Amino acid sequence: MRVLGINAVFHDPAAAVAVNGKVVAAAEEERFSRRKHGRRPGLPQRLGVDPASIWVFDDLPQPKMHAELARRRVCLHPFRWTSLGLSLIEAMMLAMPVVALATTEAVQAVPPEAGVVSSRLDVLADVIQGFANDPLRSRQAARSAALDRYSLARFQRALGEVTR
Repeated sequence: MRVLGINAVFHDPAAAVAVNGKVVAAAEEERFSRRKHGRRPGLPQRLGVDPASIWVFDDLPQPKMHAELARRRVCLHPFRWTSLGLSLIEAMMLAMPVVALATTEAVQAVPPEAGVVSSRLDVLADVIQGFANDPLRSRQAARSAALDRYSLARFQRALGEVTR
């Protein structure tokens, strides 16, 4: 099975290619452009991926976006520059297990029962394959962790403690 993961919506466009569960290529656009947070087209060609084999989705309205995200089996969070992306928290709120690169606040945000955070690509690739094969794995744990740490109720409790 071949899987292509692309981040082309936010800054730091990036792509990763996995073949039979093993990551065979991964890159960020800035490595080619030498411009931090660059947005130049051409990353698929540089990775040797036929652009015609990539499906592009327009920016969906938020309710539709959440419905589409919730249909997915795992959230891959490969970002090195974003301290804690909202997309990671949204994915956990939607009960998606998270597989993240261990270079950001994701290390603190994703508890072991809700996903895997590692700096080793082989570990991340194996975990992604496991989540793809077992879609129910870690779903409830991801949502529970997000609600415990990032819900409005938790924020209100913390605010109440600070303002006493």
